[in-house]
Amino acid sequence: MVLTRYPLVCTLLGLSVLAHAQVVECIDANGRKSYAQSCPDGSKEREIQALPAPAKPSTANDASKKTMEDQEKAFAKRRQERLDAQAKAAEQERKRAEAVAQCAEATRRLALLESGRQYKRADPDTGQHVEMDQDLRQAEIDGLQAKIRETCQ
Repeated sequence: MVLTRYPLVCTLLGLSVLAHAQVVECIDANGRKSYAQSCPDGSKEREIQALPAPAKPSTANDASKKTMEDQEKAFAKRRQERLDAQAKAAEQERKRAEAVAQCAEATRRLALLESGRQYKRADPDTGQHVEMDQDLRQAEIDGLQAKIRETCQ
């Protein structure tokens, strides 16, 4: 395996040396061609043209770079718009789920108050449970009905 690579490496190294030097094509009396920096006496010499320098990027390349940048900007804008739309949809879903939960809780409490069973609530000042009188019960029922009209649409 190593022996097959050796000639290839030598050839590539030889070509790289030739690329940097002025090379001429030598044709001997028998018509055999060889390449060197200078030809031996009695052989014809023909100068080999060096490879042309790479051309400067054309305006087409500049235009393609600009269009690529424009495409990347447009892609980033579309991606951001999609992410914003997803965030907005998630927020709307969260609010909808919250409204459904509030509606269910208000409906449950209203049913409990309208059942006529004894109902106690926590006093905001002391934190103790106190029984609701008829007026307070009716005010609570009215408030829950208003909340149900708002949230349970």
